[in-house]
Order: sequence, then C-alpha cells, then structure tokens
Amino acid sequence: MKKSLSIILALVMIIGLMTPAAYAAEVNRQELFEALKARFSKVANIDDITDMLLILGTVEDNSEEIFNSLPHQDYLQAKGLDHTIIGKILNTLIDSSVLELMQNPDIEYEEAREVVEGLLLDLFALLPADVKESIERYAATREEKIDVMVNVLDTFLNDKIGGGVYNTVTNEWTSLHLFVRQAQINKLNKTITEAQDRPFKKLHLEIINKSLEEAANVLAKEGYINEAGDLLHKLALMDKLETDLIFADMQNHWSKKYVEFLSAKNIINGYEDGTFRPNNEITRAEFAKMIVMALELDLVKYNGEFSDIKATDWHADYVATIVDAGLAQGYGDTTFRPNNKISRAEMAVILGNVLDIEVEADEIDGLFNKFEDLSDLPDWAKLGVAKVIKDGIMIGSNNKFNPNGRTTRAEVATAVYRLINR
Repeated sequence: MKKSLSIILALVMIIGLMTPAAYAAEVNRQELFEALKARFSKVANIDDITDMLLILGTVEDNSEEIFNSLPHQDYLQAKGLDHTIIGKILNTLIDSSVLELMQNPDIEYEEAREVVEGLLLDLFALLPADVKESIERYAATREEKIDVMVNVLDTFLNDKIGGGVYNTVTNEWTSLHLFVRQAQINKLNKTITEAQDRPFKKLHLEIINKSLEEAANVLAKEGYINEAGDLLHKLALMDKLETDLIFADMQNHWSKKYVEFLSAKNIINGYEDGTFRPNNEITRAEFAKMIVMALELDLVKYNGEFSDIKATDWHADYVATIVDAGLAQGYGDTTFRPNNKISRAEMAVILGNVLDIEVEADEIDGLFNKFEDLSDLPDWAKLGVAKVIKDGIMIGSNNKFNPNGRTTRAEVATAVYRLINR
C-alpha cells in the first residue's frame, strides 16, 4: 500500500523535477491532499499494487538506458542529473510517514499537515541547483517553496500526459503515447510572478517528452504495456483512445505506434483488406484530408477555384478547406494537382504554415547546414522547411532532408503525429 502511493507521486514528480517550477500561491494544499487520496483509492487493491511495483521496478531497472537516450546530455550532467534521480525520488517518498497516513481514508489534512509539508520540502531539496535558484526568485520563504511544490504536483495531476491506444477487439492496450504539450508548459510559465522570464524552456520539454517516450518503450519491450495503460487511465493521467482496427501489415513496422494513434483518432484510415500499406506514397489530396482531420477544421464548401477539381470529387471540400485556412495553395496555372504525389518540401510548407513558431532569417542557414541537400532549396519552400526542422516535426535521415522525395503514408503519419502532440 505504501509503495503504491509512492508510485503515483513519483509519476508526477519525475515530470515536475525535470523542469523549473512556477510559483502559484493560490494552489490549495488541502485540495491537493484530498486529490491524492482520491487517486489512491482507485488503485488500492492487490492486483493494481502488484502491477505498480512491476512497472516501477521495470522503469527503474532501465533508468540508465532511458537517461542515456535523453537529449541535452551536457545540460543534464552540468546540473547534476543522472539516472539515479528516479530512485532518489522514490526513496524519499517511501521513507516519508505521509504515505502511512494516507492509507487511512478518514485522515484529515490538518492531522497530516506537518508530515506533508516536510515531504514537499524534501522533494524541493532534490531539485537541481539552477532550478532551485529559479524558484527562489519568486519563492524565497519556506511557505512559498511549499506552495511551489504543491503547484507542480497539482499541475501534473490535473493535466493529462498523453493517451494510450486501446483495441476493443483484443481488449488490450497496444501503445502508450506519453507527452507534455507546449500549451502545458506555457500555462505554467504564465503562473510565474509578473511573468518576468520563462523558466520552462524548449529543452526542458524535449527532455521530459523523450523520457516519457523511452519509459513507454521500455514497458512495451518488457511486456507491461497493458498493465501500465490500465493504471495510467485509472489514475486519470492519460486519455483512452479506443479502436477496433488491427492493420495486418503494421505489427512490426517502425511507424506502428504513430499509425495506431492517428487511426484511433480517425485521422487516417486503412484499406478494405485490413492493411495500412505504410510504404505507399500519398497524394496532395490525401494529405489535405489528413490535415483537415488532424486539426479538426470545419469543412469549407468548394466553389470551383481550381480547374482540375470538380465539386463532386471526394477531395474537393478538403482542398478548399486547407486553402481557405491559408495552409496550402495551388499552382500558377489555376490547378491544384490533387492526384500528384506530395513531395517532402510541399508537405513541410503545409506543416510549417500550421506551426506557430518564428524562424529568424539568420537561423535558416544554421538549420539547413545540418543537411547535405538543402543548398538549392527553392525560395517558396525555405521557411516551411526551416520551421519543421526547428520544431522537430520532420528530421530527415543520413544527413539528408530529401526535399524532392515523395512521402510515404508512414512518414506522413509520423509528421502529423508530431504536429498534433507538440
């Protein structure tokens, strides 16, 4: 019982401790205490506790592998973070007598207050030095530091960290998609006193999301994805995306989890024979539909603006919609060429038009220098390609972006997955 609550707290604290925290004095400590008790009650049975211990043990056993896969290793090492941070958090939680108090469903906050506040201060002490310095600009006193830790826990208890795909035919979780969104980071940044700086940086988000991704990969590899999916959903930390589809040709494909996620959200479809055909190339019309579905855009009625699209064509309204949204355009000869295979540069421009990021002119050369084949990129594609590279939506391979190459269904699914989960 004691360890089970530790795991709940560890799940949110591992996320919170990877980043600087924002000060929000209005967070109610008693409300957080009651929320933790309510979450604990959903998993306070022997089967769930056993699964929790297996999951936590698996992640901790693979913590070095997970840590070594993270980006920004120089930053992590400079701040004194290594794979042992998970164990340190867990041991701090287990050693605290607050966990024993929480096993009593009738315990009141005032009875546990001193112990709870002591635990929060112990967790604060585990923060890297630069993170503590950031916090102390806004939270210099003991009470303010406690409120900061309450805010971290409260935020990650109430904002879900992704979703999992659950197949209703096999009654199993097939993939976990754990991530913190940029909007959640922005939300925390706004709580900082007077918003004088932004302690949550892009590198923090990248570290968090890679650690969550690798933890999910480890659980899948070790065969605990079903147990992890059940627990995260019961704890309301993850959405449940149901599907009844099983693509016969995707079981061992590298893009499986991206395709499953988008399929469960009805963004992409397979074929009538039960296949997805991940290596098939995709047309401009097919990509237009996928973008409309991914962004949940309201369909705009086609009014005949392109000479090669009839109002009765299946793709007419999808093309009209992305053009109306300013995401794509046709050619100078009044055609859209909906049946042309879309190139990676064309896809990058449309995705780039969706992204709400800025790319300075002097940044572009630095971004393009990572690839061997972008020196002759046409002007119309430069900003879009720069945006998707900067935001990690498209990454290329073997030092090549392949701007003129055709795009496969698997590659499109991966890029759109990254776009909507950023």
